[in-house]
Order: sequence, then structure tokens, then C-alpha cells
Amino acid sequence: MPSVSAIALAAALAVSLWAGSASATPQDVFPRPPGIVPRVQFWTRVYAEIDTNGGLIHDARHLNVVYEVIRWPKGISNAEEERRIARAKQHYVAVLERLAAGKTQLSAEERRVLKLFPPGVSRASLAEAAERVRFQRGLANRFRDGLIRSGRWEPHIRKVFRDRGLPEDLGALPHVESSFNPLAYSKVGAAGLWQFMPSTGAQYMRINRAVDERLDPWRSSEAAAALMRDNYRTTGTWPLAITSYNHGAGGMLRAVKQLGTRDISVIIDRYESRTWGFASKNFYTSFLAASDIDNNPQRWFGAIQRERPANHEIYVTRHPTSVSALARTFGVDVGLLRELNLALREGVWSGRVPVPTGYAVRLPRVAGRAPAEQLAAALPRAQEEEEPRTSGTRASASKHRVKRGETLSLLARRYGMSTAALAKANGLRTTSKLKIGQTLKIPGGASTAAAKKTQPPAKAQTAAKQTPSKAAVRSHTVRKGETLSAIARKSGVSVKQLAAANGISPSTRIRTGQKLKIPQ
Repeated sequence: MPSVSAIALAAALAVSLWAGSASATPQDVFPRPPGIVPRVQFWTRVYAEIDTNGGLIHDARHLNVVYEVIRWPKGISNAEEERRIARAKQHYVAVLERLAAGKTQLSAEERRVLKLFPPGVSRASLAEAAERVRFQRGLANRFRDGLIRSGRWEPHIRKVFRDRGLPEDLGALPHVESSFNPLAYSKVGAAGLWQFMPSTGAQYMRINRAVDERLDPWRSSEAAAALMRDNYRTTGTWPLAITSYNHGAGGMLRAVKQLGTRDISVIIDRYESRTWGFASKNFYTSFLAASDIDNNPQRWFGAIQRERPANHEIYVTRHPTSVSALARTFGVDVGLLRELNLALREGVWSGRVPVPTGYAVRLPRVAGRAPAEQLAAALPRAQEEEEPRTSGTRASASKHRVKRGETLSLLARRYGMSTAALAKANGLRTTSKLKIGQTLKIPGGASTAAAKKTQPPAKAQTAAKQTPSKAAVRSHTVRKGETLSAIARKSGVSVKQLAAANGISPSTRIRTGQKLKIPQ
């Protein structure tokens, strides 16, 4: 077996070869050995054929073995969904167990299932298959929504990867991670478009009580490019570098050392590790499927109108300030400001924590407005915005009673602080499990109102309630592909203001040729 140093040397050589190869084809960059093709086809079906009201009952190891596509009507309860999935899985477990027992007089259903396996399959193999029956939910509707959303950030993402000498198609990875939802949170604490874990994110971005750049689509894309570059330098191939995004570069080096190969097909089939589960095994092939669809969406979804790229300017703060001061100084609705600055934590929006020095504030471009640097001369410091405090008083710690499903990391996000700070205030470890009904101290007098949301609020929940001026300064004729949100961003107003000025709901679909009033 090769040593770790030998693997590192080979990886370094591969990096130099990649950096000097301008003529590399997609097949060279992202190889598809025959052994992984069925997996790519499986994920293509998941992403493009079956929506979230259904899924595939399949073999967890051999993804070409799909027993059934199940679907159910929209609107049924989660419990009913689970019952239908469980019944379908139990059905195929029973069929496989009967086949493994050597039954000779087979029903039509049993013959159909048996034909899914190679001729002469052993009874032992069928018994093992009975233990691998799995359900995979379809994601076609979410993938389509992600394709539409991706237009806002795709030009930036591709430029970031291109400028760093990396394959631009790596920009399809958020389809796998978050469906291009910048506010996505996972059960284990991964966040944002690229689903960075806090520990990994802190190596590439700013994460503190005021800012979590994992939630900034532009900044997190730059961090993802840096991480991918590091993964490639460590592992030496793109299949391993991409899989490292899920499993860690160290884990992939252990796989290479255990098997003596960097062939992704061999590693998927033969590598054994406690943490090498279904998601890790399928990460590279699900990326390939997502990239295929992203590059040719009309093949699966017909005509797709992606959102237009976000058009904004940036002002980098030179001293601490508040969001209310930013909104007044630049003449921006607070709700629109929040849509563009998702990295700012709840404590900043509630006014408890200032916008820090050096934060790149994204502002909507508005025709006729003075340059941001010129307007910023009037931007007050945070202390000029704060209410006077009584001398000699200290902020008292508030309390929180733990509810079902709450964790330290989740509560830390809600209250705008680090998990370590919350754990220390309560004499706990960051890995401590909380009990339902347990009372926690929230240091710094954090407002319990900030904890009412489990993640950064949706746009409609966060927009400031401002009544637009009755006088509309201009009108706009809707062009093909435009949406209310796109027109609002371009005009420098919130969706609520634009909808109110036109007497419609923010969720109303607008028509090509329709005239809209643009509020002042």
C-alpha cells in the first residue's frame, strides 16, 4: 500500500498537471467509469423525473435495482407518507425473503422482482438484498425551483471558480447541497447555499455573533471555491476532491491508502468505514447528475427562465453601525436590505448587535442615487444609535426552556452567539445533549423574541412594514420572464411595497405587458 507521503506527492503532481491543462475535457476532469454510470442514472431520475410526492424503492448498493416508483397525492400527512413508504418497503423485503428461501412456484410479482437481478443470483445474495431495501424521495420539483433561483448567483459562482483556475461546472454542487436555497439549514448544523458546517466554515469565512457568512451566497461561494481547491491539492483527482466535500479530505486519503487506488468506482464499491455511508458513496455521482441537468435543463424540464443576476453595489463599513442607520443613510427599505445581507445575524436585525467594521454591505442599485461612498459620510457609529443606558447596570441573562428537537447549536444561532459561549454560560460541553424542559441561561440579555424563529426568517416575515408613498414616480411594463421580486430589486424597493402600490398580493403572478406602478 502507498504511504500517505506518496499519496500527497502524487496529488501534488496531479494538481500541477490540472493547472497546466487548458484542453481538458469534462470527461477528463470528471471521469465516469462504467461502474458508476447506473448511479448517475439513478440520481438523474431522482432530480428530474419524480417530485417530492413520491420516490424510488430500491437496492441501497445496486442503484440500478429499482423495485418500484411510488407516488401519493399532494396534501397527505407526513404520518401517512411514512406509512405508505413503510408498507412498500415491507412488501419487497417479504418478496426477497421468499425468493431467498428457495420458493419454486413464483407469482408474477416474484418473477418480476427476480428478473431485476442477474441470472443465477444466489439465495444468499437475495437474502442480503432483503436487508438493503431503501426509499429515496424524488426531488424534481425542488431541483426545478433551484434551477430558477440559481440565476441570481450563477454568474458570480462561475466567475469565482474560473478566476481560481477551477472547473466552472463545480458551481452545480449547490443543487445537491441546498437546491440553491441560501437559508437552508440541515439537522446537523450545516447552513447556506453550500451547506458549510460551522467548523469548516470558520476556516474560510467570518462566523461570529454578528455575522455568519455561510448564509451569504456570494461570500460562501468564494469559500467553497477555496475549499474545493484545497481538497484537490490534497487528493489529486476531482472525484476524490468532490467526495471530500461530504466525507472530508482525510477520509478520502484513508480510502486511497486502504485500497491502494484513487479510482472512484473502486472506492465506492469496496471502501469500508464507519462513516462511509450512503450519502458519501453517492456524493460524486449525484453531483454528476446535477451537473448534467444544470447544463441542459430543457431536456428534462422544458424551457426554464432563471432569475436574473442580482444587481447590487457594495459598501464596506469603516466603523460599527446599525441596520436602521444603513437603511436611512442609503434610502433602502430594511426588508430589502435584509434580503441582500443574509449573513447578518438576528441580533443585528433586532438592534442588539452592531453591524461590524469591515462588513461588505450589499445595496440595491438605484438610478439617480448618489454613490454609496458619498452617502456613507453621514453614516453614524453604532453608539450614536443606541439608547442611553443607566450607569452602573449590567445586562442580565435571560432564560430559555428547552423544547423537543432543540440543540445547543440551534439555540446559539437563534440568540446570535456561538455554541461555545452558550455552553460555557450553562456549564455544558458544546456536544452536550439537552433535555426537554431544561432551563438554559442566555448570556448578555439576549431577547427571547429573537428565538422565535428556528432559522433566518423568510423574506415576507422580515420585511419592515412600511407604507409606500401614494405618489408613484414612474411606471414599468413587465417584460417576459420578469417577476415581482426581480422588478422590486431593480427598482430599489421591497416586494411588499411594490405589491401594495399596485393593489396586489406579493405572491401574485404578473403578466408580460402588465403595467406596474413603482413607488417612490
